Amino acid sequence: MTKPSAKTKPATKTAASAPAKVGARKAPQSDAKSAARALELLGLFAASRRALSLTEITERLNAPKSSCYQLVRTLQYAGYLYALGSRRGFYPTKLIVYQAQTIAQHDPIRQLIEPQLLQVRDRTNESVVVSSLHEGLALIIDLLESPQGIRFGARIGERRPLHSSSIGRALLGAMSPDKRDELIRKQELDYPDARPVDRKTLEKELALSAKRGWYVSRDEPLEGVTAVAIPLTVAGSKLAVAVAGPTARMQPRIARHAAALIECFASLPRET
Repeated sequence: MTKPSAKTKPATKTAASAPAKVGARKAPQSDAKSAARALELLGLFAASRRALSLTEITERLNAPKSSCYQLVRTLQYAGYLYALGSRRGFYPTKLIVYQAQTIAQHDPIRQLIEPQLLQVRDRTNESVVVSSLHEGLALIIDLLESPQGIRFGARIGERRPLHSSSIGRALLGAMSPDKRDELIRKQELDYPDARPVDRKTLEKELALSAKRGWYVSRDEPLEGVTAVAIPLTVAGSKLAVAVAGPTARMQPRIARHAAALIECFASLPRET
């Protein structure tokens, strides 16, 4: 690699852009641009479900061809991509699958609460969602999908606003008053995909939910989806666990599903 001359200005490093999602925010600027682009490329393969040429990768990542070429070569060298013959493009190897399975099998949260998650899913026959707090949003870190054909579907890694989702409200309810007040003041209450809620209304709703022991969201932040959640502390981590499904099916069963959540997790050691 040739060294830049003294007159060469260092390149400005920015975070890679990503498609907008519910509650999505811009990634912080850092020196991890290449890592972010590699993750974006792997997501691109997952979405495309086929081999991609270098030209397609360049267009879809909206990045310089030279940068994409270096990225592909790096991933090939590390064993994550292989090239198909006759310029038919590139595709991921099973290495990432093996690593992902190993990581998932040793998830410290899942290991501690998997029996309870399965019990809740089997009792309610609905999807069960686990979330934690990340940069003022509820981050989905685990999901057990309902076996029913029409069900709530989310992607692990998606984020939800605190004020308008059951998991977000449960996380707020588990906080100390000072921390909760700080986040409520800073919370962006006017997400375009969620019902605007003023602070007084939200605080009243949180107080009512804390008294009964569970938190609910109806048709927000996603139309047609209702969810009920409870807060948990597991291995020192503040979490929220929710049962979620189509509103028409969930609405008459909210109290029943809330009871299932509370009863199934009652055996967990209480942490503060």
